Amino acid sequence: MRLRYNYIKGLFFFLSISLIIFSGGCKKTELFVSPEGSDNNPGTEMAPFHSLERARESVRMQLQEKRNQSIVVRVKGGVYELETPLVFTSEDSGSEKSPVIYTSVEGEEPIFTGSKLL
Repeated sequence: MRLRYNYIKGLFFFLSISLIIFSGGCKKTELFVSPEGSDNNPGTEMAPFHSLERARESVRMQLQEKRNQSIVVRVKGGVYELETPLVFTSEDSGSEKSPVIYTSVEGEEPIFTGSKLL
C-alpha cells in the first residue's frame, strides 16, 4: 500500500513539473469577436466583441497589464463591415515568448469588407 502511494505521489510530481516546463510559464488569454457581438461585452466566447478595433484595444490594455502571456483573438464567421482601415502597429505585437495571434474560429470563415451594398 505504501509503495502504491509513493508511486502515485511521484507520478503526480512528474506530471506537475512537465506541465510547468512545457507551458513555458506563459499564460494564454483568449478573446472572441463576432458580427453578433457587442463592443460593450468582455470579449469572451459567450459574450464576444463586435469589432476587431475593440479586440485590438483590449489586446493593447492586456499587453500593458500582463506582459508574460500570449493572447489569441478568435474571430467568428460572418461579414465584418469596416468603416475605416484597421491598422496594427508595434504596440499590438507581443513577443516571441508571448505572441499575439489573430485567427478564425476553427471551421468558420470571417469576411472583412470595406464596401457596402447599395
